[in-house]
Amino acid sequence: MKKSVKKIEKTTWIDTWGCSQFAPLEEAAALNLKDSTIRQIVRISTGGEYFRLSFSNEYGKVPLEITSVHMAKPTENGKGTIDLSTDVTISFDGKKDVIIPAGGNITSDAIYYPAKPLDKTAISMSFGNAPPLMDFTFHDGSRCVVFCEKGKAVLQETMEPSSPNIGWFFLSRVEVLSPEQNQSIVCFGDSLTDGYGVLLDEYQRWTDVLAEELQNNPAMSHLSVINMGIGGNAIFGGKGGAAKDRFDRDVLRPGAGYLIFLIGTNDIGYAADNTLASRMINEYEIMIKKADIHGIKVYGGTITPFGGHTHYSELGEEIRQEVNAWIRKQYQDGTIAGLIDFDEQLKDPGQSPPKMLKEYSNDWLHFNSKGYAEMGHGIYKALVKDIE
Repeated sequence: MKKSVKKIEKTTWIDTWGCSQFAPLEEAAALNLKDSTIRQIVRISTGGEYFRLSFSNEYGKVPLEITSVHMAKPTENGKGTIDLSTDVTISFDGKKDVIIPAGGNITSDAIYYPAKPLDKTAISMSFGNAPPLMDFTFHDGSRCVVFCEKGKAVLQETMEPSSPNIGWFFLSRVEVLSPEQNQSIVCFGDSLTDGYGVLLDEYQRWTDVLAEELQNNPAMSHLSVINMGIGGNAIFGGKGGAAKDRFDRDVLRPGAGYLIFLIGTNDIGYAADNTLASRMINEYEIMIKKADIHGIKVYGGTITPFGGHTHYSELGEEIRQEVNAWIRKQYQDGTIAGLIDFDEQLKDPGQSPPKMLKEYSNDWLHFNSKGYAEMGHGIYKALVKDIE
């Protein structure tokens, strides 16, 4: 399956998968990766023939030694078994091993690996020295099982689930060599984007549903969907660092053509004074201006109701209404390209204080799979108006 990279005119590297990186929680960091192999499963958006991978040691305090990386097709959803006939070796400047310095990032060489849109891919990584405990660079909201074995097991056909068994470790991007008209849709948010509450390995986040809808429409299948949500994240803080500070890293990527933002629920949930709305709006304005400078079309998502959850307060509801009114006005004034009015789409109009429809609720803050599917359908409909 190995093949040298040929020169193809009018192409560019576009993200087809990605996740936002941060330092893990203590329970996740208990996984000892030194002299071990992990197998992580990702589902790409758009397909192609040539791919490259990016890895991050952004939060590491010591170098990360990767001794081998392989890609192959998994044989069964949710399992750690691969089809060895599809296996390819990933290289870095022609070498099979690489050391990523503390705080550093690296992108692999291009590899020939034909893959269709929405294909699942198993990425197996062996480590020599790995950062200890709380120094991993990681994303805990994988909603997919990760598999782990001691030793160098990248070519082991079957691997067992690790303990703890979820998370993406060090892997930050998968790019595909694409026709130059291809673009990515970056979805920037908190747990409502990260997909809290979905079943493992079932791809039920609204970003997953949106990716499927796009691939079913030939006029929109050139768009990939990149989930840059972090559960517990907030504009001014929360898990993963403040959204206002990670925006440049996670959104302003080459090939990004669209931004969908749904961020601020956690800020409102812990609101202490009524100046929060104006401070949130100020940060939204900065994000919108940055996206505009980079030629990225912005779709603003209104913040969904959470009556019935401990996050709810009268002050928070006042702030939510003010922020949502501002987002709607930006669309009416043409400041942003599109509006995803999640609030109107998902609320129960007969409830006071405002709640989401019961049929969509996981815990009155997060959605169940039906609610996330409805979100994905709503975003697709909004994009169709602009793109088709």
